[in-house]
Amino acid sequence: LRERGSFELRAVAAESPDLAEMVRIRHDRRMLTFASDLASRAVAAGMPVALYVDPSAHNLESIAPAGMLVAAPLRTSSTEGAVLVYPRAEGVFSVEEKSLMSALSGFAAVAIANGELYDRARAQAHELHQLLDILLELNSIAEFDEFLLQFALRAADFLGFNRAFIGLLEDGAFRVRWGAENGQTRRVEHVLPEGPASRNLLSGEAFWSDDASTVPGANLGLLQEFDIRQVLAVPLLGTGSEILGMFGVLDRPEGARICEEDVRRAKALAAQVAVALEVSRNLHRSELHRERAEALMGLALDLNTQMRMPELAAKFTRRVAALTGAAFAGLALKQEIGLELIALEGVQGRLPLPPDVLRRLAEHWERSITHGTDEITNASLPEALAGAGLGGSEVTLLRLSGSAGELIGVLGLAGKGQQLLSEDKQLLQAIARHASIALDNARLFARMDKANRHWIE
Repeated sequence: LRERGSFELRAVAAESPDLAEMVRIRHDRRMLTFASDLASRAVAAGMPVALYVDPSAHNLESIAPAGMLVAAPLRTSSTEGAVLVYPRAEGVFSVEEKSLMSALSGFAAVAIANGELYDRARAQAHELHQLLDILLELNSIAEFDEFLLQFALRAADFLGFNRAFIGLLEDGAFRVRWGAENGQTRRVEHVLPEGPASRNLLSGEAFWSDDASTVPGANLGLLQEFDIRQVLAVPLLGTGSEILGMFGVLDRPEGARICEEDVRRAKALAAQVAVALEVSRNLHRSELHRERAEALMGLALDLNTQMRMPELAAKFTRRVAALTGAAFAGLALKQEIGLELIALEGVQGRLPLPPDVLRRLAEHWERSITHGTDEITNASLPEALAGAGLGGSEVTLLRLSGSAGELIGVLGLAGKGQQLLSEDKQLLQAIARHASIALDNARLFARMDKANRHWIE
C-alpha cells in the first residue's frame, strides 16, 4: 500500500509462517523492489497486470517458482496499492482465477476504506476533546498576555511541533510577541520580514513548507538565525475576514512531513485565537471611547471657563496632546499679520522654542492649511524645523473655522507616530469644532469688550 511516499508491505499470506517471514525480511532489505514497480503499473492501469518472473532474477529463490505473477490494483480516497499473487507450482492462473483476484482486491479496497473512515472519525473525536480541554484550561486565565503564551504552548503540543508563535498585524507587518519552545513560554519581539510567508498571510492564505530554505524568495538569514527548517503559519481572521495577526509552528521533533490535515488543525486553533483577539480589541476600543468621551467633556468644560487666552491655550493644548497621544500640540491664532503660535505644549509641559522658530513654524502651518479646504491636513516640516525637537518631521494640522467659515486658527499635532484611523479623525474633528466655537466666542467677546471700552472712553 502507498499513502504519500513509496509502497510499503502491509500483509503477507504464505504456505507457512517461515515463508511469510522470509518474504518480509527480503522486502525490508529492499530485495523485492520489482514488486513496488509492478504495483505502480497496476495502479496506473486500473486493472490486473500479469508479469512472467524468474526467481533467480528477482530474488525469489525458495519463495516462488518461475511463472506468471498477477498484481490486482486497489484504491481508496487516501490509499492506493495492489494485491500481488505470486506463481504457484501447480501451473498458471486461469482467467477465472484472475477475475476472482480482481474481485477480492475490490473487497479489500472497501474494507480499507471503512477502516480509514473509522480511524478518521476516531481521530477527529479525540481532536475535538483535546480542543475542548485546551479551551477550558485557557478560559480560566484572565490576563490576556498569559492567555496567548499558554495558548502557544498548548498549540505546539497539540499540533506536534517544537515551537509555536503568535503575532499581530501592525502597520502592515506581523509583529511576533508571544512564543513557546520545547515546553517553555517566552515573550519575544520580532517583525516578520516581507517575503513568501508574509505575502500568503496578508492575502488570507496559509503558508507551509518542509524545507523553508528551498522556498523561492525565502529570507535565508532569518532561517539560519532561528534555525528554522519546517514552518506552518496561518492568518488570524476576524469578522469580515479582517486579518488580525498570524499563528505559526516550527519544526517537528522527528521531521515528519506537514500535510493538509496539519493545516486544517492549525486553522481550527487560529480561529480560537482570533476570537480572543477580537474580543480583547473590542473591549479596548470600548474603554478607549469611554476615556475619550470623558476627556472631551473635560475639554469642553475647560473651554467654557473664564481664563485668560494664554492660560486657556496652554491648558487646552496639553489636554489635546494627552488625548490624541501626540508628542506635542500647538495652537496658532489668526492675527492681522498672519498666524501667531500662542501655545506649544506636550504632556509634560511647555516646549521652549526661540521666537524665530515659533514664527517660522506658524508660517509653515498657514501655508500648509491654506493650500486645501480639508478640515484635517497632514504636512511635513522643512529640514530647518524638523530638528526642533517636535518628535518628528510629520505634523497633523486641524483647521479652526469661524461662524462664516473663515480661518481663525490652526491646531497642530506633532509626533503622533502612527497613521490616523477613522475613529482618530472623528476625535480630531470633535476637538477642532469645540476649539473653533470657543475661539469664535472669544473673538466676539473681545470685540464687545473693546467696543465697550471705546464707548466709555
